[in-house]
Amino acid sequence: MSKRVIELILRLSRQSGLAGVVLFSPIRQGAQPPADSGGSYAGIVLAIAVLGPIILGLSAAAVMWVLSRSAPAATIGVEPPRPAQPREVLPPGVHLPSPSIRPLIIAVGLTLISFGVIVRNIAISLSPDFNIPIVVVVGVLIMAAGLFGWVRDDWRAAGRH
Repeated sequence: MSKRVIELILRLSRQSGLAGVVLFSPIRQGAQPPADSGGSYAGIVLAIAVLGPIILGLSAAAVMWVLSRSAPAATIGVEPPRPAQPREVLPPGVHLPSPSIRPLIIAVGLTLISFGVIVRNIAISLSPDFNIPIVVVVGVLIMAAGLFGWVRDDWRAAGRH
């Protein structure tokens, strides 16, 4: 890499908890920190990361609104309720797990773990060299609770058969 790119990466990683945290940490270890030149790119990176999905969502909503305005009125609306279908009875020996919210709980825990790895600034400092990110710990606890509950529910359901 060129010297200019390395200096830009070092400046970004020094000024922001988000930029260059994972990808460019080996570069930072071998180089001397550059002198403070002012200017922060972290605000621009954060604005793009936050405003980008919002703008994308609003533009998708605007497109859907325009499409719904051009559709005939009879095709828009709620369908009348259908009569409930009876549940299919499974043959003996077939076990299907019952619907559960546990996979969603596990997904929330994994999302928090990922977010905590990216934003490591909120942490419990055990020593000068070792910090435990709080968001990661909360994510691990939520994921473990969801996984434990899911296995326990399936274990109980399997015991009835």
